[in-house]
Amino acid sequence: MAEILDGCGRAFHIVNLGCKVNRVESDDFAARLLSQGASCASLSEADLIIVNTCTVTGEAEKKTRKAVRQALRANDSARVVVTGCAAAID
Repeated sequence: MAEILDGCGRAFHIVNLGCKVNRVESDDFAARLLSQGASCASLSEADLIIVNTCTVTGEAEKKTRKAVRQALRANDSARVVVTGCAAAID
């Protein structure tokens, strides 16, 4: 997780899509980042945006693509990291 913060600021935003497993993973990402001195921020103010994705259904896949596009548009200076099912499949 430390290497994700390398080269970016210290503010992060996590977008969570999907199941309870994703929620637990997103909470773990946040806890690790907070323990390294990072802070939560809005989508437009974050230096790092993590999109934890789901592709269980066609609708979930559609929401995933939309969330990634939204993150990229909302903050063109942030590092956007896509993780979860969609990242493993695509």
